[in-house]
Amino acid sequence: MIRPGSFSHSTILLAGVFFALVLAVSSNSWLWMLAGSTLVAAFWLMGGRRTYPVLLWVVGLNWLSIIGAILDAELAGKTLADTNLGPYRVEAVLCNLCALLALAAGIRWGAPLRGGAGAITVQDNSALGGGHAVDLNRAALAYFASLLLVELVGFLAASLPSIQQPLIALIMLKYICIYLVAAATFKSGRGYFLLLGIIGIELVTGLTSFFASYKEPIFIVLIALATSGRRLTGRMRFFGAMSALLVVWISLMWTVIKPEYRYWVSGYTGEQIIVRSFEERFKWMADRLVFGEFDYGLATTKLVQRIDNTQIYTLLLARMDAGLSPDVPSRFLAGLEHVLMPRFLFPDKAVLNDSQVTTAMTGRVIHENTSISIGYIAEAHYDFGIPAMFLPVMLIGVTLGLAARYFMTRNAPLLIRQAFAAGGLFLFFQFGTNFNKALGSFLVGFIMLALVLKFGYPIVAKWLAGSGRAGPSGAAKPYSKPA
Repeated sequence: MIRPGSFSHSTILLAGVFFALVLAVSSNSWLWMLAGSTLVAAFWLMGGRRTYPVLLWVVGLNWLSIIGAILDAELAGKTLADTNLGPYRVEAVLCNLCALLALAAGIRWGAPLRGGAGAITVQDNSALGGGHAVDLNRAALAYFASLLLVELVGFLAASLPSIQQPLIALIMLKYICIYLVAAATFKSGRGYFLLLGIIGIELVTGLTSFFASYKEPIFIVLIALATSGRRLTGRMRFFGAMSALLVVWISLMWTVIKPEYRYWVSGYTGEQIIVRSFEERFKWMADRLVFGEFDYGLATTKLVQRIDNTQIYTLLLARMDAGLSPDVPSRFLAGLEHVLMPRFLFPDKAVLNDSQVTTAMTGRVIHENTSISIGYIAEAHYDFGIPAMFLPVMLIGVTLGLAARYFMTRNAPLLIRQAFAAGGLFLFFQFGTNFNKALGSFLVGFIMLALVLKFGYPIVAKWLAGSGRAGPSGAAKPYSKPA
């Protein structure tokens, strides 16, 4: 649950003042009011502070992907309706906002609040690990061990493509370890330099990879901060603010240099392929980030357009309205069929091609080395129309709620359960992801983490607790309803 003070009077007042200023200068005031009201209503539907924080995070992240369209119009100095295909962009935003409410309602149904019908009380089941969740130093050792696991998984996944998805799901264990280190740090008030070192490692390895997975570790740290169980100290506020600013700044830079970096790192010269070493990739990235010159205005526009998940949806709406409905099989049915055909039993199963689906549904030609999804909200609209499209979205919310409820009611210390819930759910079912990929990744990830929590964690519980030593870093606390 969210720690006390997360929705304090000062926080609400500050958010209200900021929102009022936005409305005063905006050309899209009614859309901002609707978007803000939808977010508040979604959080209220889920139960606010009594909801598992990772579920609030999922809904909040999807909300950001919706308002990207409004932000893009603001940066252009226009109303959203006056932009290219404006009426359809407005329709896409409205459908996404309604879908967000359906998702929130489903989450509330799947993870009912304490005291509600069918609710399961989140108790302090601390029988394992001597009653303590983690020792900070051993959580850090577990993180470094997870780095070796990531390398091993990468090698095995390349060698055994038929079981690639379950193997890759194990990478989420790294995020669980990061959560444990962050949570132990915030609970104990020590270990900040260790946590900074881990963030640094993740930034370096993430930025030098092809797809730049640098945001996820910071997201996990921010979720751990929200569930620290303590009122925010000045150090915690500063750390959280700097982490958020860091991910925004790096995202701005990455948005600008991404095309050049990917072209360079691919190493294709027209005659041969050059493999870039880690040292070469690190030097290239450091030179651009430290000494490169950036147009922050252009970077901001590109970043906003990148997080906006309504652009492709807009093309589908315009095409359907023109009577050019694509001849594409049901996307949700195709997703279910894909999940029910595991690759180790069906090695000839077709590889998912998001760009091919997007081209078929919108007519937009996608570069062969680029993957662009249309998103499962657009797919639900295509399959079921309005208002029936919101029913499958609600069922997805139920699924997320049930998964969070499962992790949070296992026989393990509270901090461990929070870590598995956060690490297992914080990236799934983003609005911009196609249904087949979102469902498959979610189910495989959930099953793998459930097995690890059931059979793997008891093996290391006492070691991870630090030989049963008491301390503030990992002591599990019972859940109690916030005042």
